[in-house]
Amino acid sequence: MHSIILSKLSAYRPGTVLANQELEADFLSAAQDEITHVLGPSGEPEISCFKNYGTHLEQLKRGGKGAPVLDPIFEKTGIRIRHIVEETVSASDLAIKAGQPLVQGGLLASDKKLVVIAGTVSAEDRWPSLASKAARGLGLTKENGFENIVTYDTNAACSGWVFAID
Repeated sequence: MHSIILSKLSAYRPGTVLANQELEADFLSAAQDEITHVLGPSGEPEISCFKNYGTHLEQLKRGGKGAPVLDPIFEKTGIRIRHIVEETVSASDLAIKAGQPLVQGGLLASDKKLVVIAGTVSAEDRWPSLASKAARGLGLTKENGFENIVTYDTNAACSGWVFAID
């Protein structure tokens, strides 16, 4: 039986961040717009039921006991912030940026066996695979001396990264 060793790993995340507080403010704004649309301008008092919605819901679930929830989105999802890209940025663009430190740093040897795995369901195309597009974008091709390379995608949404590592 052969062993496989994960010897190199690189990552990239966009610099633009969306925090839960911004997401919550957008939700409240959208809720206010919807109430105003349905009830007219007199719907203003009804929006107060949405303010601090997480705190009130959590207090109700706890029977009014316990500390208020300061970040209900985090408590439910485990997510504090999201990294956002522009509409013109594709999944392969992100994969290429993630792999650039390995290629530019000379950390990949063309005589070694390489595997490029992409864990996403957000690829811009089904064919060629995201991993293949990333490998080509990084110059990991036969023309550049990389003869022993395999690429494939694990299309498993949020679990894609875990499946790719496994």
